[in-house]
Amino acid sequence: MSDQSYDRVRQQIKNLGLKHKGGGSYEKDGKYFGRVTKQSGQYILKKAGEKKPGKALSKAKEPYKPEVKKKLIGVINNLPTPDSNYPMDDQPDSVKQDLKKLGLGTKYDGDKVYAKMMKAFDQALKPDDKEGQRLKKKIEDKWKKTGTLGGTKKNDKLIFGGEELIGDLFNHIRLSGEREGDQEGPETDVKDDPKTIDKVEKKTYEVRITIPYENVESGMGQDTDDPEDEEEQPDDVVITKKIKAADEEEAQARADVEADEAYEKLEKKNKYQYHKPDYDMMDVDVEQISESYERKIMVKENIKNFVNSLEKGDNLAAADAFKASIADKVSSALDDRKSEVAQSMFTGQVGADSPEANAFTGNDVAADTPAEVASDEVAQ
Repeated sequence: MSDQSYDRVRQQIKNLGLKHKGGGSYEKDGKYFGRVTKQSGQYILKKAGEKKPGKALSKAKEPYKPEVKKKLIGVINNLPTPDSNYPMDDQPDSVKQDLKKLGLGTKYDGDKVYAKMMKAFDQALKPDDKEGQRLKKKIEDKWKKTGTLGGTKKNDKLIFGGEELIGDLFNHIRLSGEREGDQEGPETDVKDDPKTIDKVEKKTYEVRITIPYENVESGMGQDTDDPEDEEEQPDDVVITKKIKAADEEEAQARADVEADEAYEKLEKKNKYQYHKPDYDMMDVDVEQISESYERKIMVKENIKNFVNSLEKGDNLAAADAFKASIADKVSSALDDRKSEVAQSMFTGQVGADSPEANAFTGNDVAADTPAEVASDEVAQ
C-alpha cells in the first residue's frame, strides 16, 4: 500500500514542478516547498507553513545609524557600577577605571554620571522619535522624584546601567531596525489529487537503516563500582526493507523518509535509561536489486500466495498466483541463460567463466604463466 501511496505523491511532485532537495525535502523555483512524510503507513506530501517576519525588537519607526548606536553603546556599557560599601570618593579600582573612561575623574558623583548619560541619549535620540522621547522623559521624571536609578535608597545618587528604564531606552535605540527570527506556520497536506497517475517502470531497491545509540547518562549511574548499576551500550538497530521506486534518487528520498519514521518509533519506545537513538549518526544505504534476484523473490512470494489461496478455497486467485509463479520462474531462467551466453563470448564455452586478461599482453593470464615446476629432477 505504501508503494501505491507514493505513486500519488510522485505525480503531485511532477505536476507541481518540484525538485528533490535532499532527504524527503523538495523545492520550487529555488525555494523550499515542503517534504514527503509518512503517516499511518501512507506517504503524504506536506507543504511548508507560511513564513511571517519576526516581531520588531524596537518601536522606533526608522532604524538608527550604526555609528550613532556605537557611540551610545560606548557610554552606557561603561557606566560605572558603584559599590555602596565604599565611600563615593574612594570606590574600587574597577569603578575608578570606568569613571576615567567617561572623563569623570576618579570620584563617583551621581549627578555627573547622570548628566553624562543623558547627554549621550540626547545626542543619539531623534527629535521626532516619539517613543524614544517618551522613554527618556520617564528616566528624567524618576531621577527628579527619587534621586536614584537602580539604588536601594531615595536620593542615594546611584546609577546602574542595568536599571529597567535605562535599559528600555538603550534597547529602543540599539535594537532599532532588528527583528526576531521569522515565524513559520504549521505544515499542510497537499490536497490536489492528480486526475491521472503516469505509469512508471519501477525497480526494486533494498533499504538498510542502521541506528546507533548515544550515551546520555549525565554522570549518574554509570561511574559506580556496582556492575548492576551500569548499563551496557545497546547494539545498533538494523532495519532492512524492500521498496519499489522509479530511480535511485526517488529510492534515496523514500529511504530517508523510512529512516525518519523508524527513528521516531525507536525513540518513542526507547527502554534504556542512559542511552537514546542517535539521529545524527544514523546511516541509510540504498542498493538496487538485480532483476534476476527480484524475480526469484517473486517466485517464492507467488508460491506462497498460491498455497494461501488454495487453503482459503479461492481457486481463481490460486490460478493467478500459479501463472505468475511460472512466468517469474521462466523469466529468471532466461536471465541466468543470458548471463551464461554473455560469458561464452569470451570463453567459447557456454557456462564457463571468462578468463582473466593480462593487462600488458591482452592474453589469458593462465596462458602467459609458465607451468609450475614439480621438482628439481623434472626441471632438469
